Amino acid sequence: MEGDGLVVLINLRALVSLLGIFLIVWFTWQWDRKWEQIGPESRPSRNNDEEESAGSDYKNMEGGDGTTAVFEISFEGKKLPPYNKMALIGWVILAISHIFPRWSWFGIDTSWISLVCVGILGVVGYVHAVFIPQAIVQRQYAAKKGLWNTILVSGMIMVGILTYMQNTIVPVYPAVLGSICISLAPMLLWKARLVGDTFDSEGRINPQPVLFNFGAPLLMFGWFWYWIGMNVLAYFNTGTFMPYLHVYLGLRMIFAMVGAVLIVIVYWVIGYGLDEIENLSGEPDSAQSLQLAPAFGMQSFFCGEVYEIKVFTIMAWASLGLAMFFPYDWDDYMDWVFFVGAVVMGYCVAMIEERGFRLRMAAQVRMWSTRAWFMLGLMAVIIPMQKGVHYFAVILSVAGATGFGYGMKFLNQDRKRGEKWLETDEVQTPTVYSYGALLVPLSALVLAWSISMRPEQ
Repeated sequence: MEGDGLVVLINLRALVSLLGIFLIVWFTWQWDRKWEQIGPESRPSRNNDEEESAGSDYKNMEGGDGTTAVFEISFEGKKLPPYNKMALIGWVILAISHIFPRWSWFGIDTSWISLVCVGILGVVGYVHAVFIPQAIVQRQYAAKKGLWNTILVSGMIMVGILTYMQNTIVPVYPAVLGSICISLAPMLLWKARLVGDTFDSEGRINPQPVLFNFGAPLLMFGWFWYWIGMNVLAYFNTGTFMPYLHVYLGLRMIFAMVGAVLIVIVYWVIGYGLDEIENLSGEPDSAQSLQLAPAFGMQSFFCGEVYEIKVFTIMAWASLGLAMFFPYDWDDYMDWVFFVGAVVMGYCVAMIEERGFRLRMAAQVRMWSTRAWFMLGLMAVIIPMQKGVHYFAVILSVAGATGFGYGMKFLNQDRKRGEKWLETDEVQTPTVYSYGALLVPLSALVLAWSISMRPEQ
C-alpha cells in the first residue's frame, strides 16, 4: 500500500461499526415514522369518567368544541412496541466494534479505553432505544428532554475517549463534529414532527409539521463523520494487502464537502419556502415571490426573488464541481465536463422546484427529473475516470449519485406541496420522517468523498 494522508481500513472494526450505525439509524427512523402514523389516531371518545381510573395512559386534551377530551395511548405489540429492539441491537453492535483495532483486519483491543467506550455506548444505546421511546409514548416531555441530555453528555465523554485512541497526527474533529451533530439532530426533529414536542408538552398535534427541517441532515452528517472519526488512522504500510478508503485533507476535500453541505442547505431552504408559503396558486405572477428569507424570520434584501432559486442552486452545485480542478489542474478536459455537468445538474434541480412545484406543472417535474438523473449518471461515470483517483471512488460515486436521485424522488412524494399537490391540488400532511430526508444529505456527502479520492500532488 503506497500513498499518504489518512485512511480508513476496510476491516472488521469498520464493517461492524457500519452495520451497527445502519441498524440504529434505520430502525429508529422506522419507529418514529410509525409513531407519526398511529400516534394521532389513538383517540378514544370523550369520557371524563374514565380519566381518573386510567392512570398514566390517559391525558386530558381540549377538544375542538371546548370540552375536555381523554387521550389514550394504546400500543399493541404488533403495531409499535414502546421500545426499539433492533435499534438496541445496533447500539450493541456499535459498542462491540470498539474492541476491534483500527490498524488490522482482526484482533481484540482490551485496553481500558476500548472497554470504557463499550460501556458508555451500551448505556447510551439503552437510553436511546428503551427509555426514550417509553418517554415518547407516555408523553413524558421532561423525561424525554432529560434523557436526551444524558445521551448528549455521554456522547461527549465518548468522543473524549476516542481522541485518546487516535494517533497524535490524526485530527480529532471528525468524531467530535459527528457527536455534536448526532446530539442536536433529534431536538430539531422533535420540534418539526407531527407528534413531537408540542404533542408531549401541550397535548396537541403540531399544526405545522415541517419536512424540510435540518434534523435529518444533521443526523446523517453526524453519523458520517463519526464513522470516519472512529476508524481513520494515519497512512502506514502494513506489508500486506488490505482494502482501504483514502481521506485526503486538502483543498479538493474541502471544496467537495463544502459543496455537498451547500447543496443540502439550499435544497432544504427552497423546499421549505415552497412548502410553507401561503396562497401558492401556481400562477407565474411576479408579486408571488418566494420570500425564502422571511420564511425563516429574517429580512429579505434580494433572497425573495424567484429567479434566485436558480442562482443559489447552481452556485451550490458549482462549488461541488470546482473541487475537480484541485490541485490546480485546469488542463484535464474531464474536469471541465464534470464542472459543466454539476452546473447543469443545479439548473435541473432549480427547474424542478420553480417550474414544477412553484408553477405547479407536473410534466415539468417529470421532464427535469429525467434530465437530473442523466446528469447524476454522467458525474458518477466521470469521477472514477480521473487521473490517480482511488479505485473505491467508482463505488462511492455510483452510490452517491443513485442515492441522491432516489432521495429527491422520496422527498417529492412526502413533501407538503409535492406530487399529490401537483395532481389533486390537495396540500397533504408532510412525512417528516421521509426516507429522502436521509438519502439526500448522505448521498451528497458520499458523492463529495468520491471526488476527494485523488492525491493533491
